[in-house]
Amino acid sequence: MVQYVYDNHKSTLEYLLTKRKDWNNEKLREIDWILMEDTKEPDLIDYAIKYSKLESTEEVDKCIHLIEEKIV
Repeated sequence: MVQYVYDNHKSTLEYLLTKRKDWNNEKLREIDWILMEDTKEPDLIDYAIKYSKLESTEEVDKCIHLIEEKIV
């Protein structure tokens, strides 16, 4: 799942890296609390790893779509 997110949604995750973690977490909480990052200084892989807790690639795509819609 992590590889899928990294390969298919890297640009969205890179955008998250340009914002403050606290701001991202506030927005991610509205989408799915499980995506919130708790690493002190998250990198691309830290964000991608959070998606391994989701059930399917369809659920990943849905969350990424919401991120692109509400955050990006």
